[in-house]
Amino acid sequence: MPKPYSIRQRSRILYTSQTGQKFFVWLIIFSLMSLLGQYGCMIRVDLSLLLGEGWWIPLGAITIVPLVDVSCSFAQHYAEQSGLLLKHSLAFMMTTSFVISLLFSLFGSLPVNMCVATFAAVNVGGLVDLLVFRAVIKVSCKPYIRMLFSNLLATLTGGALFYQLAYTRLLDNILGYFKIQHQNPILMDDLLKGWLCQSILIWLSGVSMAVVIGKLLEYHETKHSTIQCPASAGD
Repeated sequence: MPKPYSIRQRSRILYTSQTGQKFFVWLIIFSLMSLLGQYGCMIRVDLSLLLGEGWWIPLGAITIVPLVDVSCSFAQHYAEQSGLLLKHSLAFMMTTSFVISLLFSLFGSLPVNMCVATFAAVNVGGLVDLLVFRAVIKVSCKPYIRMLFSNLLATLTGGALFYQLAYTRLLDNILGYFKIQHQNPILMDDLLKGWLCQSILIWLSGVSMAVVIGKLLEYHETKHSTIQCPASAGD
């Protein structure tokens, strides 16, 4: 049985292989999209026809935020292709996500509830995305197919956390347990409608982008080599 690679050998393979380099390219894109996504967007997309008077969604939620999910999925895809263990790709991407979202939560201008909600949604949703993306590798080796499942669950999970922390008294009750007085200034009555609509719009936007990007990459890559699913490793 061959001796397993040392950490130094794994790092050298990752930095020098084509798939390893593609992983780092998508990791950089993921980092940039995470930064842009945390800024949000002041442009509103009117949803009155879908949900009724007064409903809207930030343009960034259906443009930049889905690109965060897409870049995360493609980064994980190339991490697997290069032989990077799940725990290592998780460490790369979750550390990036955690640091960026923490900085914006600490120094952002949004209300406390919105900052905490965004921080929780980004990190918990991101973790769910990566774990489910890895789990459905037997369904397909194509990242945009696997993203149908991983991004749906991640978006629903992150969205549920966001709406509960941003628009209810949940955070007030949690802080009250630690004798910290806080009152949420923004409450919403119809959480279910907002959660489902935002989650579905983000998911549809992300999947559409992923299919286009994935098809373009497949066209380019099939000219040079045959795409193969990475062997499932016990990581």
